[in-house]
Amino acid sequence: MNQSHFKLGIPFFLLMLFAFLAPANAQDWEKEYQKRLEEQRRKFEQYKNVQQQSFDDYKKAAEAKFAAYGEQMRKKWEEYHTQAGIKSPEFPEPVSQPVKQATTQSVAQALPVASVQASASTDLPVVQAMPTENKVLSMRNNAFHFTYYHTKCTVHMGSEYQFALSSVDESHCADAWSKLSHLRPEELIADCLALKDSLNLGDWGYIQLVKKLADTYYKDANASNLFQMFLLVGSGYKVRIGRVNYKLTLLFPFDCMVYDYCFIEIDGENYFLMADDIPTCTVFKMKFDGEKNPSLLQSGPPALAYSPAKERTFPMRGDTTLRVRPNKNLIDFYADFPHNDRWDYYTRTSLSHEVKSALYPYLLTKISDMSRQNAVDYLLHFVQNSFSYKTDGAQFGYERPLFGEESFYFPYNDCEDRAILFAVLVEELLNLDVVLLEYDGHLSAGVHLEGDLAGSYYELNDGRYYSCDPTYIGAGIGDVMPNYAMAKAKIIRI
Repeated sequence: MNQSHFKLGIPFFLLMLFAFLAPANAQDWEKEYQKRLEEQRRKFEQYKNVQQQSFDDYKKAAEAKFAAYGEQMRKKWEEYHTQAGIKSPEFPEPVSQPVKQATTQSVAQALPVASVQASASTDLPVVQAMPTENKVLSMRNNAFHFTYYHTKCTVHMGSEYQFALSSVDESHCADAWSKLSHLRPEELIADCLALKDSLNLGDWGYIQLVKKLADTYYKDANASNLFQMFLLVGSGYKVRIGRVNYKLTLLFPFDCMVYDYCFIEIDGENYFLMADDIPTCTVFKMKFDGEKNPSLLQSGPPALAYSPAKERTFPMRGDTTLRVRPNKNLIDFYADFPHNDRWDYYTRTSLSHEVKSALYPYLLTKISDMSRQNAVDYLLHFVQNSFSYKTDGAQFGYERPLFGEESFYFPYNDCEDRAILFAVLVEELLNLDVVLLEYDGHLSAGVHLEGDLAGSYYELNDGRYYSCDPTYIGAGIGDVMPNYAMAKAKIIRI
């Protein structure tokens, strides 16, 4: 084919095609354009109406679900006798920190395992709240402000949520619940859950957030407790409400044993009352569809406003002194945290930005050129020698495990506190797997290391975990306190 004819043929063909497809004149083209525009507008209106209908249906279904639940409150509540809170186990820890004798030799041997506790699941309750209209405008008109551990918080909440309880009998509680369920609570619940995410709160932190909101909004404690129940149920949590001496109280089926708080067994689950001296409680025990047990796992430290605590200094070798000022608001949060039987939960919480920024750069400069084995050994001796030792009984008068952050605030720590902190440092700075080793009266740690190393270890399905005891001064990788040399250890995966 002639090349020039080919080049001229393409534009000529396109012009002919356009002439064939285009309307006969500009007026016809304008009519066609308007027709298509109206069609698009009609489809958009249909889409918007469908979405609005979906939203309206969701609201109606949510209101009906909440209202039906509230109607069940009118039925007679059931009386339960509480069980006394289980006291925190007392560790028969050494009064002074043990020191490895120079003559003690490491022995390469597999140590006996009593049991293995799997790592915790992070499948936490969540609610999918529907979007609301004009959120910015309504926030400006209905903003309610409160503080949570000195951190400013704001939610959509006007005066419409106010109610009074002249009695805490079944009927009055049901009436108040009915009023709340017709107030479009999905917007308020969405605000609360958004605060949970922005503040990095676990379930316990969220429960405390809802409590602070309710206590700030209501002057009456009974109204506050019923409102807390309402928000927590709407947020997807399993929670029950009870009556004790004409006062309402909440009961929580946490995912672990909580020490020192009395509890009630309902349908095979322990529901904890956040008190220790309640003999009986009359409970509304109706289930809510989709509810999930609250967990005491706190994944990372809460993002609370920073209030500097008293500075702690840690002299290092040479002329270096580490200066650490933890967040006092975070320390107060941990002080309110329930003592429980999940050591791994304490380890999963990590350290705050303030402590990491003061500590991690120094440690990383020391271990960056080391082998993993030497780096573990360095961190082990850092924890052994940087803190003063004292048992919980001597420091607090009762058993109180510390989150890693708290070891940089309180003047002393003991074996479980050191094992928790050591595990945090090894996992975050070296990216090595760590387990906690629980003996009768002692808590230590084990680190997953490759190769045949000198020293004692625990053989698990994924390899050898070598004993690393942050309380045993002078002990290296593979060393075990003589009292526990052949004792069976409970392995706690983190």
